[in-house]
Amino acid sequence: MLFRSSFALSGYDYRSCWDGDNGLYAVSKGSGLGSTINVMHFNQQGEPTWPSSVDVTNGGGQLGFGGNLSLLKDDEFNFYCVWDGNNGKILAAKVDSGGNAIWPVSPKQVADIASTQHDVDAFLAGGKIYACWSDGRDAGQISLYVQRMDTSGAYEWSDDGVFAGVENLYSQHQLALSDSNSIVVAFKAQNAHD
Repeated sequence: MLFRSSFALSGYDYRSCWDGDNGLYAVSKGSGLGSTINVMHFNQQGEPTWPSSVDVTNGGGQLGFGGNLSLLKDDEFNFYCVWDGNNGKILAAKVDSGGNAIWPVSPKQVADIASTQHDVDAFLAGGKIYACWSDGRDAGQISLYVQRMDTSGAYEWSDDGVFAGVENLYSQHQLALSDSNSIVVAFKAQNAHD
């Protein structure tokens, strides 16, 4: 299918996510720290279905873009964005298929902890949002933590996340769902050799 649209979505960097129903969510963000993240829904004819784009960062700044981001959708065609916030937190927002922000506090912190967090990886499966990030709460190391949230934004694991391991300073991590419906975090351990 060829997809064309003449709608202008402000921003510098663009991403997209299938909506699960012959359309897509297009996401744009600025080029700097703290920039807004805007989402628009398009139907299969390439026409916008909302009157205007939705800023999931609620104005950017401290809640704006600060690093990685993951775009997710659920079985009811709702859109989720999980990103490294410019405030050193992992943030998430939900927008329904009609273009309405859903969670009462949006964006929502993925973990309720004062430490600095970054490098999020996230996916949605079985009506659950899974996120993994690098966390600075443990002195002298970069710890990996994971969280599971339901689609209403409620934590299902410890409010501050669950410890998954200690990673090497210069490595990345990846989160995946196993065939037994448990999650797998792949990363290079702190003391691992090349």
